[in-house]
Amino acid sequence: MSAISDEELWVTLAADGRYDLIEKLQKALNEAPGYGTLVVNKEGFSDNDRIHNMVLGWLKGHPEINVLDIVHEIGNLEEALKGRDYDE
Repeated sequence: MSAISDEELWVTLAADGRYDLIEKLQKALNEAPGYGTLVVNKEGFSDNDRIHNMVLGWLKGHPEINVLDIVHEIGNLEEALKGRDYDE
């Protein structure tokens, strides 16, 4: 996946009406207090998978922004716990 420019992402999110997300991403990019980690909730960044994945790709290009993907983390934990017997 090629790097997504800030401008390309802002234009795409604006066309999708996601001004709230633009604001959050800009605050994270500018290291505003309270925006050091962005949480990806169950709904993701957009109902549109292409836009959601575009945001994730953009975030990968910004390692200074921490990302916590709750659904992904729960899946990892469930996979790690499969087959374990905790009644011992």
